[in-house]
Amino acid sequence: METLRFARETLRLQPNYLPAHLYEELGMNISRGRDLNKCAQKILETIALGQQILKGNAEPPATESPLEPEHINEILDIARYNLSDRYMRLGRYQDALDQLRLSEMLPKSVESKLKRRLKEASLLFRLKDREGSRIKLKQARDMDRELFMLLRERMAYDGHAGVDQPI
Repeated sequence: METLRFARETLRLQPNYLPAHLYEELGMNISRGRDLNKCAQKILETIALGQQILKGNAEPPATESPLEPEHINEILDIARYNLSDRYMRLGRYQDALDQLRLSEMLPKSVESKLKRRLKEASLLFRLKDREGSRIKLKQARDMDRELFMLLRERMAYDGHAGVDQPI
């Protein structure tokens, strides 16, 4: 798979380049031999590396412009969102919910916020918190009704339980 090959080549040249770690995990996730536990482990390693760079305990990669803490936090935000998805698919719903909530460190677009509320509603539904799930669905609907309907349908099709419940 090209994604894996290119990500790994980049990491050979720049071992601390966080986006390449995300692409490597993405390649692992979409490969035929996908192992969700290995994907989750890769994301945890990426988060740990990002935190080490933020603390000054790991060398940041060489980049054209200075690497700012907000750039690293943005990558960590994406990594935690992806980890939430991997945990959800592994049936680790509480861990998924915890990571989803950690992925909200930075400002988001309406679409991104709405997706997170829908995912949170699905995880709460799986954890048998029906009222909490409905509250998150209402919050998502109130952000943008048209986008809510579109994303709700797509996420229900993708296996996010509970997002299609009546609110």
